[in-house]
Amino acid sequence: MAGSAALVVMVSGVGAQIFASAARTSVVEYLGAQLVTAGGNEADPSYEGVSLWILNLDLAPVGWALGLALVAAAFELGQRLQKDTEGLV
Repeated sequence: MAGSAALVVMVSGVGAQIFASAARTSVVEYLGAQLVTAGGNEADPSYEGVSLWILNLDLAPVGWALGLALVAAAFELGQRLQKDTEGLV
């Protein structure tokens, strides 16, 4: 259960950043890069505006997912050891 939660945390954390970047890109495409940055005009095409796709990826969800996976592995190992030691006592 904790392993699947780790996977969900990683996918949703990174996926939300990617989809937010795609949404910002679609807004810039809809409005036009020159209108968004308030620079340049039709007579002066030398101004390029903003880049269409910018993604600042925060890898914190990957770290949290690895931590949760480590906890899941520890619980599974503890559970296996508990089953092994039941017959010893």
